[in-house]
Amino acid sequence: MSKLESGTSAVVHVLQELEGSEGEDLVPLDAHNDEVVQMLGRLEILKALATAMHKAYKDACVGWIEHNGKDLDAGAGIRFYAGVEKKTVCVNIGDCCEAILKAGGGEMTAIYRCLSSSAVKHGEAKKVLEPKVWDKHFLVEEKPVLKEGKIKKQLIKVDERFTKPQS
Repeated sequence: MSKLESGTSAVVHVLQELEGSEGEDLVPLDAHNDEVVQMLGRLEILKALATAMHKAYKDACVGWIEHNGKDLDAGAGIRFYAGVEKKTVCVNIGDCCEAILKAGGGEMTAIYRCLSSSAVKHGEAKKVLEPKVWDKHFLVEEKPVLKEGKIKKQLIKVDERFTKPQS
């Protein structure tokens, strides 16, 4: 039995035990405080392990897709494909703000329009800065991840029932 099969059968077993339960069987009302707290701790560990396993498996699926040269077909018009996650960060906020201020004719509103929770909106800054200046102040990072949507180089789930037919 593979690791995947044994892990899946254990999860199925637990789910079958919980089926139809409203939760009352999970924590007996007369259970000792320490038992309840210990089980919560174990569940947190299981949750972290499941999250780590899920991420590792999705990463491995990207490798499978790249190796086999085809998407994973789940049937019913649903498929997973390798795509790319993109992240843009400001390299130097002070210098970038000065460049935006200069490009905006000294008006502070030019800077305000470019602010976001990460300090500077890269899209707004790109509108007012020359490409070379923008490239100096922002770094674009990409990494493979599992997503739903447009095809890029990461694992992505698409339900073709909700997409426009291609001609």
